[in-house]
Amino acid sequence: MGLTRRAYAALREVQTRAVHKVIATGRITLEADGTIDAAKADAMWDASTDPAKQLALMPTP
Repeated sequence: MGLTRRAYAALREVQTRAVHKVIATGRITLEADGTIDAAKADAMWDASTDPAKQLALMPTP
C-alpha cells in the first residue's frame, strides 16, 4: 500500500492539485489499489519534468 494523493503532495511539497494533474496527464501512475508508490512516482515525475518550466528555477527579471 502506497501513499494517498494528499500524503504524496505533502511529501513532494506541492499542492494536491499538482498531484491530480500529473496523474491525469499520465506523468505518474497509480498502484493497483489506487495509491502512489512514492519512489516510483518521484522517478516518473522527475523524468517527465522540464527543468526550464519550474518556477523555482526561472530567472527573476
